[in-house]
Amino acid sequence: VSLGGSCSPSLKNLQVPTDVSNAKADAMISKQIQVIVNADQAARRGKIASNLETEDLRLRTALMPLIPRAVTSQNFAGIALVFQHGGCVPHWMLANYMALMAIKTDGEAKKTSSYIDPKWLYAATLDRALMNSGRVQRFGTQYWAGLNGECSRLYVVDPRTTDAERKSYNVPTLEEAIARAKTYATPGCKP
Repeated sequence: VSLGGSCSPSLKNLQVPTDVSNAKADAMISKQIQVIVNADQAARRGKIASNLETEDLRLRTALMPLIPRAVTSQNFAGIALVFQHGGCVPHWMLANYMALMAIKTDGEAKKTSSYIDPKWLYAATLDRALMNSGRVQRFGTQYWAGLNGECSRLYVVDPRTTDAERKSYNVPTLEEAIARAKTYATPGCKP
């Protein structure tokens, strides 16, 4: 998968980790990544910042030089979390790849206060990339915001994906995802 594209920051010359089996973790890199992840999440707590797109761009740009040096599951999951907030398919595909690397390096990571679920991130970033490429999503994590007074609904889901597959990626069943769309609906919307 090519990571190049016209979105910002561009991923055209980005070197991504592929085999970290013998790599040593750098505590300073991990700390810098965690600071960026914390800022990403803080911008989404409570009242969402009016400059969220600008802040997201700043955080993605700050992560770029750290990505080639990331080696831990937590590093990869943090990068995936930040890049899932990108605005283009290459960003979501990078997030998807980083989530996959997190799963491969430590798929059963212990939940801590800074734990990010790489399995859910893998499913959500793949769905987001597929949806924004005009294709059906696989797991059912993405919703379509209603226009002209229409209610929000679950974006089209590939019927071949089973609820067992969804559960293996810590994603709600299809029935649960459809029900969740109702909680996102604007009161008085037209079904």
